[in-house]
Amino acid sequence: MSKLEGSKPSGNHPGGKRHDAPGLMGRLWLHFTLVCFAVIFLFPFVWMLLTSAKTDEELAAGRWLPAMPVFRAQSPYDAVDPAGKTVKASLALLQLQLRSQDAQIFNLIDGRDIASKWVVESGDAKLISTAESAQVQYRFADSDASPIVLRYDFDFPCDSNDLHKLILALRADDSWHRVDATLNVGEAKWESTRSTYLVQHRPMSILFQPPTFDDQTYQAKMWVPLQRGTAVPDGRFSPQRPEDGERQEPHAHVRDGRATLRITITPSSTTQAIYAKLTRNFIRIFYSIPFWEYLRNSLLLVVLTVTGTLFSSTFVAYAFARLHWPGRSIALLILLSTLMLPEQVTMIPSFLIWQKLGWYNTLNPMWVPTFFGATFTPLFGSAFFIYMMVQHMRTLPRELEEAARIDGLNHVQTWYYIMLPQVKPAAAAVATLSFLAAWNDFLRPLIYLRDQGRFPLSLGLLAAQIENRADWTLIMAGNVLMTLPVLIIFFLSQRYFVQGMTTSGMK
Repeated sequence: MSKLEGSKPSGNHPGGKRHDAPGLMGRLWLHFTLVCFAVIFLFPFVWMLLTSAKTDEELAAGRWLPAMPVFRAQSPYDAVDPAGKTVKASLALLQLQLRSQDAQIFNLIDGRDIASKWVVESGDAKLISTAESAQVQYRFADSDASPIVLRYDFDFPCDSNDLHKLILALRADDSWHRVDATLNVGEAKWESTRSTYLVQHRPMSILFQPPTFDDQTYQAKMWVPLQRGTAVPDGRFSPQRPEDGERQEPHAHVRDGRATLRITITPSSTTQAIYAKLTRNFIRIFYSIPFWEYLRNSLLLVVLTVTGTLFSSTFVAYAFARLHWPGRSIALLILLSTLMLPEQVTMIPSFLIWQKLGWYNTLNPMWVPTFFGATFTPLFGSAFFIYMMVQHMRTLPRELEEAARIDGLNHVQTWYYIMLPQVKPAAAAVATLSFLAAWNDFLRPLIYLRDQGRFPLSLGLLAAQIENRADWTLIMAGNVLMTLPVLIIFFLSQRYFVQGMTTSGMK
């Protein structure tokens, strides 16, 4: 009887195999919990990405998802604004102004006079006069239809070389059609170099500006650049391109000449409109700040900081982990105690030291200390990295050093040729953490830098926020661009990072 009882299957599963239902459910709950945490941590980045594709109206209305535009065949048309109200979307011209380089403002025409003095040169459109503007009623057969050209002939009020800005005020109809301009003054001609999209349902101004002194400043370059050329008899545009290293000479002065302004409205297909909306804020951030200059400063700072941190942490850790000298334990304890010292305590003394050295308004105070093992962030500093490298080096066998001594290597050669290749996982973790600290560092550049041309990207986004009056759709686009390198670096070094963090505490 006992044999029969012992030979019975111990579980309900056929063949005698037990089905560990509680263990399976535990693993499922564990995976579900991990997925939930991943979603929670990814939510800020997804929110930034969605916000960067929105317009100001959508953000003010509290929309979670940006609305995708479609091809608009005509204006006016019935549309729904971000607040959910039905509106009559119409394109209206409000005013045309000209500003000269000597700060004079010339009001070329008001909105109520535009319909009587402007003409539709080509395209299916007409101008309807209203109390304060001229409504443009257009119709496109399809997205490949010919563009609409509006022409205005007027007397140019100043010298053609003194043109600073040509400002066209209008009320957009959220059709995402493209607006371009050409301006003829005598033999000279300017043509816009990029298109402006008819975005949102509110008044806006398009600034057309030829090359001026503003191009050499750090202000937000939200105007549409005008390229200067010569008008040829058949109406084509002949741009003037100076040779490399040469300065473009101005044209002969044209004073009080007849001028012709042409505004071209080109239809956008649904695909073109969606692409324009998804990339609009990212393109604007490049014109709001000198993005590439800030990026170059950030990359330089990151490379120097990571190099200095890797050198100091591995070199000092080798002395603590592999060399025997009096007071080693006490010195390591003193080093680790600096982790409890807040950065704010040393902020003012450090600033005075770098100022006396003449390094204020330079990048030096942000990377030079890393070569000497100085703590540079409140959470992770060189003391933490040194301790992590010490724990990792202590796991290496002593025979490696003994073989190096037999081969005639000194301590520096042993550190370079023997130890460094063995601590690559821990070094990858140190490099990743120091990269994150240097890339996201905001406080120290704010303290030590005054010249905007030396700003890293983290501080440059603050300048963009100030210049654009807290345009959060623009700021979120800049944050996405700044976050992408961090994600790329982390995923590329994830395996080494995890390996380095897990093996640093093993014997």
